[in-house]
Amino acid sequence: MDISKVQELVPVIMETYTDMSEKNNWIEVPKETKEITIYVKAKHTDTMLFWLVPTGTATWEERQLIGYDINGADGWSLKWNVSGKMLHHHICVQALGVTSISSDLINVHTEYK
Repeated sequence: MDISKVQELVPVIMETYTDMSEKNNWIEVPKETKEITIYVKAKHTDTMLFWLVPTGTATWEERQLIGYDINGADGWSLKWNVSGKMLHHHICVQALGVTSISSDLINVHTEYK
């Protein structure tokens, strides 16, 4: 077999969602919430990274890694402690393959009611 003709399967993210409700494209986190779970449906993925990114322009360098998942056998997910956090951010998920990356973004904010 000519290994130079073998192509890597690129990671594909089909869906990113949480266990919280969504309104107008924003995940709404009630302020008394202790933990949320972020789920990602993806294929051809070795590792999933979960980043918290401030809203605004050119904020990628201010991102914070909030977790990762290296075992997709049970699905890709992260339980994230949000106790006491005031959110108005993006959560960026990155599906890592051997040599390529796919990304998706969801919006999350704390309800102030």
